[in-house]
Amino acid sequence: MKKFIKAVFHQDIRTIEFMAENGDRMLRSGGTLAWLFNNPGNLRPKKNSIYPGQIGIGETKYGKLCVFSSVEAGRSEKRALLRRKYNPMTLRKAIYTYAPPNDNNDSEAYLSFVKRKTGLSDTVVLEDLSDAQLDSLMAAMEQMEGFDAKKETRKEKWVCATVVTFSDGARPLPNQPVVIKRGASTVEATTDAYGRLPPLVTLTAGELVTLLVRKGSESLEQIGEFLLPARSQSLVFLRSSEEHAGTLAGHNPRPSNRRTKPKPVRYVIQPGDTMARIAERFRVDAKELAAANKDTVRNPNRIFPGQVLWIHDGPAPQSAQPQQLASVRKLAPAARSKENTGHPLAIVPLRSKRAPWMEIAIAELKRWGGIKEVVIDDSINYHKEIGLQFRSLSTAWCASFVNYCLKSSGFRHSGSAGSQSFRTSQNFYRLAAPVYGALVVYSNPAKPGQGHVAFVYCKLKGGDLAVLGGNQGDSITFNPHKSVYIQKLKYKLEGYFVPIAYREYAEQQLAQGGDLGDATLTLASLRSEFGKTTTSTQADQNTR
Repeated sequence: MKKFIKAVFHQDIRTIEFMAENGDRMLRSGGTLAWLFNNPGNLRPKKNSIYPGQIGIGETKYGKLCVFSSVEAGRSEKRALLRRKYNPMTLRKAIYTYAPPNDNNDSEAYLSFVKRKTGLSDTVVLEDLSDAQLDSLMAAMEQMEGFDAKKETRKEKWVCATVVTFSDGARPLPNQPVVIKRGASTVEATTDAYGRLPPLVTLTAGELVTLLVRKGSESLEQIGEFLLPARSQSLVFLRSSEEHAGTLAGHNPRPSNRRTKPKPVRYVIQPGDTMARIAERFRVDAKELAAANKDTVRNPNRIFPGQVLWIHDGPAPQSAQPQQLASVRKLAPAARSKENTGHPLAIVPLRSKRAPWMEIAIAELKRWGGIKEVVIDDSINYHKEIGLQFRSLSTAWCASFVNYCLKSSGFRHSGSAGSQSFRTSQNFYRLAAPVYGALVVYSNPAKPGQGHVAFVYCKLKGGDLAVLGGNQGDSITFNPHKSVYIQKLKYKLEGYFVPIAYREYAEQQLAQGGDLGDATLTLASLRSEFGKTTTSTQADQNTR
């Protein structure tokens, strides 16, 4: 049985679309809303959280209803609700509360039906019911709610879908116009904020799909093609994010006395960088570079990934009459000609590629490191920042912190406050080993379905890894991977994950031996560099 991880209700055609772990879609129509949504109790959404097993919300003419991953999950939550909220009530009060008259219910008829089916009196207290009696009550309620009505109209259809994501190798490319050709059909589409085209449903296995982009107003350029298989799949197309008009200087141009001072360049330190290497790359003096950034870099001999440098007063390119304009693809690092040779020089901005979300994580670390969640809560609620309705950070926020960093850097996130959501979301790819910025997911064997998630930061002396995360000791801080999560807390390592649009780049880093640097750093050095940050031996205090 395929496990559903997400669901969307299309109210206009009264059809719900379930997405399975492998990307397959199941379209369900007909029947009752309770059957459509795997919600035999017609449970409505909570205000500030979700039920276990809830994978969506359906907007109906009767209001919002929960969608569950299975009928069993829906029944389980109804049973838990009855035991949790209705246990002290008599049957009469429970029915009138569960199906009140002011919500279009004939509560007295509902009660009479349940009593007739179960043989229970209306004065019996629910906490006195055995599990078998409670099951009988639930079955009667399901029948009254009409869960199995209109069986002859039920329809289910499985379809395979291909999800195409556009990426520049490190980031998804949003708002990219693409022409999709399938046989005689041609449609135009645009990638969403996460670089994804609308899912392509397989109608005939082996059908050829061609992707094209417009070149000017007339012509089209083919950028890729593939066959739609008899299974679901996710594809990533690598493409330059922008084209720049670069000025090419002619051979041996006449020098000019005019010099244009370049604007400061903002550079995010990457794993393996040193101040000397950065200075050489930008052709500036290393001591002057360190002096210009003394407020953000305490020790120029020890810099840390995610820190930001401003590069000032680099050599300005000599001005010359442009001989031609070239369409230059954005590269990293920028290709430059040797000085004073007069060979063509394409001025293309240097860009940082590795795990762009780590810049956000480091900024939050500098802002809140070592400060408890009760204080952070007054300024930012990471749950609400990603669209969840938890009122405060008293609800476990390790996953929401990770999702906030991803969303802020333009990547698709899991949309959940659950640490295990990254294992099942199609937006993420599992790596064989960690890279800088990878999401490390742990499960808690003592609490099935719960655990912790954080970012891999660097290697530590002694062979451990430093992981950076939120809700680590109720704060944002570094923890050691092995000694805290594996050895002390006895968590299970579930794997390392990266956004699907970052997959190609992460695999390249692994093929080159990884990008976590040498094992020279200690937690003490991290704590010293990032000021208020303290190292916590506590994990996510309220794991999800």
